[in-house]
Amino acid sequence: MDKFLPTEDGEPPLARAKNWHFTLLLREGTGNYQGHPLETTTMPGWAGSSWYFLRYMDPHNVGRFASPEAINYWKQIDLYVGGSEHATGHLLYFRFWTKFLHDRGWIPFDEPAKKLVNQGMIQGVSSKFYAQHIFNSKEVGKAVELRFTEGEPFRAIPIPKATKSVFLSADVRQSNMAPVYHAGPAAPRNMPIEWAENGILKDRAAFAKRYAEDAEAVFVCKGGFWYKDAFTPFETSASTSREFTLISEVEKMSKSKFNVVNPDDIISKYGADTLRLYEMFLGPLEQSKPWDTNGIEGTFRFLRKFWNLFHQGGENGKGGENGEKAGAAIAQGGSDAPVASTHGVDLPTVSDEAPTKAELKVLHATLKKVSEDIEKMSFNTSVAQFMIAVNELGSLRCDKRTVLEPLVIALAPFAPHIAEELWEKLGHNTSVTVAQWPQWSAEHLVEDSFNYPISFNGKTRLQLEFPIALSKEEVEAAVLADPEVQARLEGKAPKKVIVVPKRIVNIVV
Repeated sequence: MDKFLPTEDGEPPLARAKNWHFTLLLREGTGNYQGHPLETTTMPGWAGSSWYFLRYMDPHNVGRFASPEAINYWKQIDLYVGGSEHATGHLLYFRFWTKFLHDRGWIPFDEPAKKLVNQGMIQGVSSKFYAQHIFNSKEVGKAVELRFTEGEPFRAIPIPKATKSVFLSADVRQSNMAPVYHAGPAAPRNMPIEWAENGILKDRAAFAKRYAEDAEAVFVCKGGFWYKDAFTPFETSASTSREFTLISEVEKMSKSKFNVVNPDDIISKYGADTLRLYEMFLGPLEQSKPWDTNGIEGTFRFLRKFWNLFHQGGENGKGGENGEKAGAAIAQGGSDAPVASTHGVDLPTVSDEAPTKAELKVLHATLKKVSEDIEKMSFNTSVAQFMIAVNELGSLRCDKRTVLEPLVIALAPFAPHIAEELWEKLGHNTSVTVAQWPQWSAEHLVEDSFNYPISFNGKTRLQLEFPIALSKEEVEAAVLADPEVQARLEGKAPKKVIVVPKRIVNIVV
């Protein structure tokens, strides 16, 4: 073990190695090669970042990285959130250095964090096609024959002398068409997503212009092939397709795969709040999720509906043009969005009236769900609950301040820009981030009535609400006394009435 300890004069352990040189071949001015000694004072690249969190505990201590008093006060990190790549990079050294310092007696714990959460990776949808590289220089400029394993005739494609690659569309590849000679094996190649639209290469010329080595490429489709702007159909093919189709594949979002979605583009179109909410709404934090830009419209509409809850009266009415424009502007641009203040659309039309029982139930159900989900880091279900609440409050035409203000506070961690905007316009001169978190009350969640589906011979025809305290006999009597039920019975006595408490009522006639 002595060889792993510092030397007597304080040099690192590698300095003990004898006759150990790293022959680095560097050409000198004389043209000779010279070996250079191994650097013995290096440390892993992640070493410094692996235990700097301890320095935050006592940053001005000149005697050691942190005093025992500071370490015993702060102790471990409560929560560490990192991606899967951290497991083999930072996290590995993060734990190693903590255990090393613990074994040396400098800290009282051997794990750096009390809780670890590895968030899933946002995946991208890649667009792929197959490339066949021409490799026989003697035959370049002749025809490359293509064949189908399905027994169709050979098809010849004349390859220009400048052509280096033949590109096969997805439908060609799937039909087992392949070159007979003059080309290497087909290999998948990623297409930048900006050149793909609905699974089709939308602009061959622009693609070739961007990649100079592909300027002379031949694009083979099911019904023929493209060379520059000219299309030559296959006379023997039943297909007339001229589209160069692509293969879609969900994989890691990466620059090398050309499937990266630029957040700046999403923010410029929908706003930062929409992007934040949609990323959380994609799925559980720990799971990898494929990015689908088509689904972001729903999140954007939710923010508009939320904004419109505060602008339902007067000229800002829910269906009013100004209110809609303001809701879209705020959802899209946050506090910097242009708002037509001359029409009053930036002023909420909330009421100070007492909320109804139904409105309080929606509020407290949402506060309960969101408060519990945040502790579990279940953000996708929180966003889903906000959407449900907005739809229900919209149906109730709720504009009560005592209901809407707590919702603004609860939404702030998820959509901080629109929450801050609304909080200020509600008359507050401090940030929503310092507002007290609203508490939910179980008394508003107690069910004291149930909306019974009323069926006739097993087919639901209407719904009636009754207190849940009623007995089966009382529910039956109340149902039969209802005017609409009486009209459907046409004066006839039912053969049987089946009452399942808090489930259904079925009338057999």
